[in-house]
Amino acid sequence: MEKCEGLAGCAVRFTDGTIDIDATMEGLESQLQDLSEAEATAGVRIGAAVNAVFDQHKGKVLTMPSLVNAALGHLSVTPETFAAESAAVAEYVRQRNGGEFKIAKGKGGGVSRVCDAPPPKA
Repeated sequence: MEKCEGLAGCAVRFTDGTIDIDATMEGLESQLQDLSEAEATAGVRIGAAVNAVFDQHKGKVLTMPSLVNAALGHLSVTPETFAAESAAVAEYVRQRNGGEFKIAKGKGGGVSRVCDAPPPKA
């Protein structure tokens, strides 16, 4: 099944033009599996790049643009993929805000890696 746009474009049809639901569902399931695997691979790749930046700057708070640009250096992006990869890195960090990373806005804000934070004072 080809990559499709919209539900009608995904439909596999019998010779009489009616939709073959079973064949359509098989094709969609295959495409969803491929998408899931591609996103998981991209997440691992981006995560490694972001963590490499924080490994180099342990305990530092970085602005989102500087973090994204430094991570892009680890990803070997091309001019054609720069915009998409930049957005993917920023989204990766935003999705993990409050878990793996802490994002603070405003003056003195930026992104930090939670595991690098000093222990709370007793």
